[in-house]
Amino acid sequence: MSNQTQNKTHLVTHPYLELNNQGQTLRLELTKDEHILGRDPYKADLLVPQVWQIISSSQAVLRREGDDYWIYDGDGNKPSTNGIFSFPNYKPIGPTKGLALKHETELRIGQDPKSQIQLIYFNPTSPAAGAIRKTTIALRNHSILIGRDRTANLQLNSPIVSRRHATIDANNQGQYVLTDHSSNGIFVNSKRVKNSLVLTEGAKILIGPFTLIYQGDELILINPGDAIRLEARELICKGKDRHHQSKFLLNNISFTIEPANLVALTGVSDGNQSFLLRTLLGIEPTDRGAIYANGEDLRQHFASYNSLIGWVPEDNAIYGELTVAENLIYAIKLRLAADVNIETILKNTLEDIELYEQRNELIDRLNNYQRKLVSIGVSLVADPKLLFLEEPTLGLDPGLAKKLLELLRTLADRGRTIIFTTSANDSINICDRLIFLGSGGHLCYFGLPTDIHNFFAVSPGDFAAIYSELDKGEPIVKLWEENYRHSIYYQRYIATPFTTKFSHKPSSRKLPKSPRVSLFRQLAILTQRHFQLMLRDRVYLSLSLLAAAIFPLLLAGIKNTEPFILSSSNDPQIRLAALQYLLVFSLSAIAVGFSNSLSEIVKEKTIFKRERLANLGLFPYLFSKFISLSALAFLETFVIAIVTLFGFEQPSPEITSWPIYLEITTFLTLLSSISLGLMTSAFVGNVKQNYGTLPLILLFQMIFSGAWFKLDSLFNIDQIANWISWLTISHWSVGAYSSSTWENLALNWGILGLHTVVYFVVTFLLQKRQDIFK
Repeated sequence: MSNQTQNKTHLVTHPYLELNNQGQTLRLELTKDEHILGRDPYKADLLVPQVWQIISSSQAVLRREGDDYWIYDGDGNKPSTNGIFSFPNYKPIGPTKGLALKHETELRIGQDPKSQIQLIYFNPTSPAAGAIRKTTIALRNHSILIGRDRTANLQLNSPIVSRRHATIDANNQGQYVLTDHSSNGIFVNSKRVKNSLVLTEGAKILIGPFTLIYQGDELILINPGDAIRLEARELICKGKDRHHQSKFLLNNISFTIEPANLVALTGVSDGNQSFLLRTLLGIEPTDRGAIYANGEDLRQHFASYNSLIGWVPEDNAIYGELTVAENLIYAIKLRLAADVNIETILKNTLEDIELYEQRNELIDRLNNYQRKLVSIGVSLVADPKLLFLEEPTLGLDPGLAKKLLELLRTLADRGRTIIFTTSANDSINICDRLIFLGSGGHLCYFGLPTDIHNFFAVSPGDFAAIYSELDKGEPIVKLWEENYRHSIYYQRYIATPFTTKFSHKPSSRKLPKSPRVSLFRQLAILTQRHFQLMLRDRVYLSLSLLAAAIFPLLLAGIKNTEPFILSSSNDPQIRLAALQYLLVFSLSAIAVGFSNSLSEIVKEKTIFKRERLANLGLFPYLFSKFISLSALAFLETFVIAIVTLFGFEQPSPEITSWPIYLEITTFLTLLSSISLGLMTSAFVGNVKQNYGTLPLILLFQMIFSGAWFKLDSLFNIDQIANWISWLTISHWSVGAYSSSTWENLALNWGILGLHTVVYFVVTFLLQKRQDIFK
């Protein structure tokens, strides 16, 4: 037996095991035909320190077979406490059905990434043996580059890691300084690094999915970013019913989801499965309890984990006007570093979702199953370790639903933890775990899908009987919840696996501030995407330009006065008639601009939330829409100006060239209306509510413009109508069209510009109010 604690790897002639316990490494040489790994010196010859409590007294048996070894869990008869699992698919190794070890076979003892021990088998005499992998990087006397680059001292292969992600250099005081050069950032002890940071002993560094520890003069890779373990602990959340009475949404729910598990979340119609999914995702707060990811409170450390999380909403949240490839490319550009190989990631993702042949098809031309695959692909481009899906099989026939679950099974086997809600129970046995909720968020079952029928004492496959039983009322639901808490399934799947020390304090109700984003890069990408969406919708574009032309064209056809000339007349009747024409002219521009932007935000609520979760910046998102809609407004201004110049008599140029101030006034009117439309779109709850806003806005603009009739009192309050008129776009637009002095024209233009800015700021605040980041 050889037993030696060490920090660096050296070549030997015998096969050996290398154990890594959160940065503390141990090499154990294999020289006998049979070895026992454990903590008990009376049973084991491959001894580990007693403080390594995750390892049992007899953790594993190794038996020589030819030039290599087989490994069995426990003592060969009884399993160990925490088990041994293959990597990266986390399949358990049994005490009688072992695993053949080959050079660089990697295993895990325990399933909690925060406390699990990495075990790697090496055989230097194997033909496959080459350079031994490094898990420890020496920092002394040279600069360290960390990233995807092939020349990096520590190469971390992940799409969310930049090519040159970080450097570590020694300063004049002998301290090591970590400098961030990345797009997605670095977290040290759960706090984001701002430019650079002096490392302190034991500092925990998170780069993408990888976790490193700074220790002495070395950097130790303790978690290769392959898995996330999720723990829900005593989740309680209350809400209001339709009668405004308090009710439970989640009622004291606890369970553990191991890495690389595929988990189905189902239950009765008022079981709040979707709410639980969003709680596990980290975007819904709880009144009590917490979600732990690898032992850390997910909401408190959300900034560290959000790049490792993927969310696929029920309504897909992709753009129907774009092709499959275009949707994925924009997702790559927005989520990943600027230096990634877009074509490689695109190709791999298309192959993962089995849509390579359909890559150039428009989303609108795909069937429901294919659209769901694209929506999954949008999340997969960032290689998430946690993937949440809402009703992925909804609307699919049983054959396609089974095919989709088989795809999720494949993705989970590659190391991802996948949780999805479902109301269809066909093919559910493909999952590793099943969560079944009763009404009011009661946990009635958590365990293997194949065991639920034994627990509820129904025939296999008879989920209808389970639903019928739990639909009998709250007392029955509570009874089954209590039965489960006293069952063997609760002890096996919930009570035993907990490893995290639980605080009874509720998690923060607010997520940390949104991660830093590259504003200009995102703005350029989002603006390009919005331009492309507008150009693809040729009917929308044609109608927008036609609407801009039709109103002044009709006015020119029915006019009985020249409004631009007579609006400054001394005759009150003539002046009023001219101002009324200008009001209609102004209202038409307001209607066109308002209609352009009215649905822009509300129709993308789910897309916004999904992309916001993946580091979308709020300002780039809103301003990109304003930029592209302003370009449309410029074209509409040109159309309106052409029709007006040919349809109306031009006034004498007392101030400046009349076509110029016509175009500027029209453009500013359109801009302020677009901004008002964006504000309205951010305010309303859904697309249907949009329909009634246009007539209300136009009536308000018409009544309080001051051009239709004289404004004075309102409800017997003097001057209030005049003050309200200052809040309308039409008042200042008509004022600009009828201005005869520079001072008046500049004032009206300035107020129109102020309207634009104020409406946009309010839009930002309204959208921020709905933000997942506070």
